[in-house]
Amino acid sequence: MTDPKPTPIPTLLTAADFTGSALTHSEVITAIQQRLDKLYSLTQVTSQAELGGHGHVVRCHLSIVSNSLVGELQILMDELGDLLAVHC
Repeated sequence: MTDPKPTPIPTLLTAADFTGSALTHSEVITAIQQRLDKLYSLTQVTSQAELGGHGHVVRCHLSIVSNSLVGELQILMDELGDLLAVHC
């Protein structure tokens, strides 16, 4: 029996996505909140003991996704900082 192929991680945000961005403060804050909610959900999944024999693999994949979300949060925080600097 072969292990199923892992599903690819969807393309995540990069700094280029925000170059010349016309996002509003509330849009950036909403995006930040969504990423924080996803990170919280991931911590709930990784803390479950029911992951079974593939728990290590699942945790490894979730760790990769978590790192990507943290990268997105850093980009969004930079964008919010730029927006606040322009308006202050």
